[in-house]
Amino acid sequence: MFDRKQTAFLVLGLALLLGFAYTGTVSKSPALSLELGSPQSAAAWESLYPSTGGWPAWHACNGYGNVCKVGGWYGSLPSYADIYVTNTPAQQRVASITLSKNLGWGARTYSAVTYIGSIPVVPASTSLTLEWACQDYQNQYFNGGSCSSYDAFNNCISWNGYTALQRFLAYKNASVNGVSKPSLGSMVVQPTQSTTYEVVCVGDLAGHPVGYGYPIANTPPMSFTINVSAAPPPVPQLSLTPAASAVAYNGTQTLAYSATGGGGYDACYLAGGQWGSGIPVNTSGSATTNNLTANTEYSYFCHDTYYGWRGPVYANVTIGAQAPTVALAPSSQTILTGQNAGFTYTLGGGAPTSVTYKVNGGTAVPASGGSFSVGGLGVGTHTIVMTVSNAGGSNTSNTASVTVNALCPVNCPGPGAPNCTADSGYTYNPGSNTCTANDICTDIPGSQASVPAGCVMPNPNPGACIPGGYFYDPALNQCVTPGLSLTAAPSRVQKGNSTTLVWSAQNITAGSCTLKNSSGATLSSAPGGSMQVAVTGQTVYTLSCGSAAGVKTRSVTVSLVPSFKEI
Repeated sequence: MFDRKQTAFLVLGLALLLGFAYTGTVSKSPALSLELGSPQSAAAWESLYPSTGGWPAWHACNGYGNVCKVGGWYGSLPSYADIYVTNTPAQQRVASITLSKNLGWGARTYSAVTYIGSIPVVPASTSLTLEWACQDYQNQYFNGGSCSSYDAFNNCISWNGYTALQRFLAYKNASVNGVSKPSLGSMVVQPTQSTTYEVVCVGDLAGHPVGYGYPIANTPPMSFTINVSAAPPPVPQLSLTPAASAVAYNGTQTLAYSATGGGGYDACYLAGGQWGSGIPVNTSGSATTNNLTANTEYSYFCHDTYYGWRGPVYANVTIGAQAPTVALAPSSQTILTGQNAGFTYTLGGGAPTSVTYKVNGGTAVPASGGSFSVGGLGVGTHTIVMTVSNAGGSNTSNTASVTVNALCPVNCPGPGAPNCTADSGYTYNPGSNTCTANDICTDIPGSQASVPAGCVMPNPNPGACIPGGYFYDPALNQCVTPGLSLTAAPSRVQKGNSTTLVWSAQNITAGSCTLKNSSGATLSSAPGGSMQVAVTGQTVYTLSCGSAAGVKTRSVTVSLVPSFKEI
């Protein structure tokens, strides 16, 4: 036991550390460490001298060493609580709390808390790390004796003579905003509004269980208020989107625009193309521009009441190639068989990648140099159409026509059909472009120098040579009349009996004869022959044959013989 009357000196120290820092890669600053006559913190001291029975173990020390003589015989040991700005060089301190203790015999008392610095302001929900350490220092020693060996902190660990004893005592726990926490610890906070964080080191009023211990009272509250600034409005987001990145030449484009976020827009503009340096628009919508003929860059920009002017954002619209055009000349012309038809053409619009023409809608033929000619055209009227194209599209020309006339025939000279003149004794036929000798029988094909046999020319030359009922047979070179014959024997029969039909035809058109009964049924198509037919009632039989003089017919009627019944 220690003799209370002996000269003794008791130094009581309180070490309280309250650290505030933003989360991130932050190393603990030496300024946050409580130095007890040594570079080591109070927590490091406590780790060297672990507790026994809830209190640190006694250890020997040199009564005149660095530890047992902290701040003089009755020196005071202040405590600190600091707050630091994240990621600043050397972790710049912006606020500090200093807490001093009154030392002496009896229970500890504390001086007022001194706050230095300004109240920190952070955005809402910023992650902060709150650190604290509640530790107490106390030693006892007897003067006299000498130390033979020391530990790394220059504390005596082997004493000769009187033995001095020292211990570091921890507070029971800490209280953070009324919630019990370990005496050493940390926590992450994310304040959404201005918040005060208060740390109290909770003492043990029962005092030390051994030695010259005295009760440890609670420390005064040590607190920081964190002010949370109002969150800024969302960052403005502007967009300008064309309906298509490319449009056809002279086409239409629609641009959709929008402005979101920000603290409130009081002006927005759409610029470029037909809108020049800008026209007022809303914060969302669309605008259409027409008749586009060149690549154009459009822009959209707005003024926000919080962020000021924002943008511009851009949209580029690519215009496709202009389709070419072509005009063909002449629109019509007349040539003779064997001649070529010449044309010229004029291009317009965009440069063509293909220039062709078609004759009567046939195969496309390439053209170049502004002209081309067409040959080998037959007699008649022909059409010529050109087509020009590129990536922007294609167009066709006007339709040109070419009339090809035949050369005038022999004996009917002239510049060409139908402008031919017959020589003496000849006749020019424009429809057929033929030239024939004058004919005495104009109604007979060919040219007749005299009236054919069997033909009669009732009128002076030239005139008709074929009398009524006749026709000209070119193979015979004479006029003939169709001859048809049809008989039925007997011409009166009893019902159900047969009659024999005999017929023939001359000077008729081959394959043009039919033999039919009165019901319309065809009995034969031969130009002549005989056949038996059953008669069930009065019947008319008709033979019809075609000829150059027209259709000729012959008919015969077969009647029934009356039948009688006995009465």
